Amino acid sequence: MRILLADTVHNSGALAPNTVPYNVARIAAFCQSRHPEHSYHLFKDPHELLAELKAERPDVLAISNYFWNHRLNHRILRFAKALHPNVVVVTGGPNLDRDPDAYRAYAARYPDVDFVVVEEGETSFESIIAALSGGDAAPLNDVKMRDLPGSFASLRNGEIHLSPSQPRLRSLDDLPSPYLNGMLDQFLERGMHPIVEFVRGCPYKCAFCEQGSGFFTTLAHLSRPRIEAEVEYIRPRAKDGQLIVADVNFGIIKRDLDVAKFLKASFLEHGWPTELYLYNAKVPTPHVLECIETLHPIAALCMSFQSTDLDVLRNIHRENIGYDKYSFITHWAKKKDIPVGTELIYGLPGETRESFIRGYETILGFRADYLSSYNLRLFAGTELNTPESRTQYRTTTRFRPMDINLGEYAFEQPERVLEVEEIVFTNASLDDDDFFYVRQIAFLVESLWNTGYLRPALAFLANHGAQVTQIFDEILSAAPSDAGAAAFFGEYERLAREELAASADELFHRCDDDAYWDSLVHGRGVNMKLNLAFAGRLMFFDNSVDDYLYATVARVGKRLLPAESRDAFADVLAHCRASKIDLDQPAPRDCELRYDIHAWIHETYPEDFERFRLPAAETFRYALEPGTLPAAMRIKQRLNRRGASLSSIAERMMMELPRADRELRRVTRVAVVEPSMPLAPNLAERMAW
Repeated sequence: MRILLADTVHNSGALAPNTVPYNVARIAAFCQSRHPEHSYHLFKDPHELLAELKAERPDVLAISNYFWNHRLNHRILRFAKALHPNVVVVTGGPNLDRDPDAYRAYAARYPDVDFVVVEEGETSFESIIAALSGGDAAPLNDVKMRDLPGSFASLRNGEIHLSPSQPRLRSLDDLPSPYLNGMLDQFLERGMHPIVEFVRGCPYKCAFCEQGSGFFTTLAHLSRPRIEAEVEYIRPRAKDGQLIVADVNFGIIKRDLDVAKFLKASFLEHGWPTELYLYNAKVPTPHVLECIETLHPIAALCMSFQSTDLDVLRNIHRENIGYDKYSFITHWAKKKDIPVGTELIYGLPGETRESFIRGYETILGFRADYLSSYNLRLFAGTELNTPESRTQYRTTTRFRPMDINLGEYAFEQPERVLEVEEIVFTNASLDDDDFFYVRQIAFLVESLWNTGYLRPALAFLANHGAQVTQIFDEILSAAPSDAGAAAFFGEYERLAREELAASADELFHRCDDDAYWDSLVHGRGVNMKLNLAFAGRLMFFDNSVDDYLYATVARVGKRLLPAESRDAFADVLAHCRASKIDLDQPAPRDCELRYDIHAWIHETYPEDFERFRLPAAETFRYALEPGTLPAAMRIKQRLNRRGASLSSIAERMMMELPRADRELRRVTRVAVVEPSMPLAPNLAERMAW
């Protein structure tokens, strides 16, 4: 048999995400080990898959189904069936509700699909191939009535044959490596990012996560010799420094420390990987922290809260690590120069505007490097996506385009395909005004805190009793009185409203409009991460909002701070001004300071600021990292050729530049300044910044 396996992602000029098809390659490698008589062909680019379907008939077409490729996949499958009615179509992946009624609904909606894998892909798919193999293979309809563990077969009129569950894999070593057998060489050669999986499964049951399903609570892991063999195979073939680790709880088993030491040794001895994309274990035990410390500087530390409200946490079956421990870990990480952050999710059941803002305030009080916040997306396969949950919490949703997950493809006729995501808009405790207000607060956290843009000034004021979220509220409230700020925040809110639609079909119909589609494709539409886009505009480019933001923060300082602290605060503001990337003015900047602000930041903004007073004022030089400007200009030039908006260019810079290159300028001491030299004509002028 000729078997095609695809992990398609959209290609409207570039693959997104540009990763090797690791998932289907593992399935193919396992099947090949059991059925070497068949031929296996892997695909990532949908254009290449469509060309292959037009050129030659496959016996089996299998596609992995995720939220970022769902519509594309099912349009390809429908096209394949129309072209080759006898092809056996198989789908699988996490983008499916785990319930027999949902299976029947899926079968009715997608009659071109023959089998759906609902558990571990490798063994379930192999059982389907085994049933279809051999000279005495039964007709397809007879095969569909067999028990093929871990899957269901789609019958007529939306009926299904649901096979029993299968045992979980005990060891990932039972699966052949698609790296070591060469299956992924062609994709590495193209510069796609390698993915590895060291541990499969998650013991937690979070209601917003597909891996909260009971099937995945048992852990299976790859042995250290296999891990080392795969990494050593990938290293000389990878085209850049990133390695993606698919584990959802790195550090959860003791062996992970040995893996961390091996990866760090690979970085030190061979210069690869230079960046690890991974999720550390949700409970940061001393063992997990040792893993992260070992991996520094190629990995960061994230301790996710999702919510700080106890009722909300009970609703989503989640526990947090405790504020005392989080504060300790934050200071521990800062002393070791390890970036540390956390996450919140807006829209969880039981959350209110007030409780969510309190969560921001609490976590910002720990002075973490970044606080990522997300709108709650209702993914298939999660508890919160079930009809019962939606009814219980009176959930209403909106739909929006999913970033750059779109493209135009040559089916029978050229056809536009757009992926969308469904987000919680209101529920029993949140209304639409709450949604848009918190959206703007989240933007200010991203732009003024996470980037480092005004974080030192905000931390200084917080040390003197200010609430950071109240400063953000004042920034928003006063914006209409400043022309530049009014235009900036007005544009943000307009786009935040325009990106939403009441239904997915509404967005699909919009794509029929050539102007709307052209804007989406060429970076002028609403399919961008707005918080990153507008934060990037503030951080990377000269703009009319800087003066307003500094004036507002200075006004808070003047109102709040005692006279003896205002000179110190002026130094903090001067540091913030000099730190901004500002690609329009890339030359190094010299700043004369009486306090060692850099040392104060390094110690996580302690309240005893006077401890950092210098014997004499010194000049500090703020310079871009050497590779920042060329890398940023390459992104800008690439998108300028497409006519992209400044917001889209800024968004891509925030996403594509390494974190070290896109946050702040590097600070170095230059020389001691004579104490008699004034830092500014007068204190009032410096505070006016």
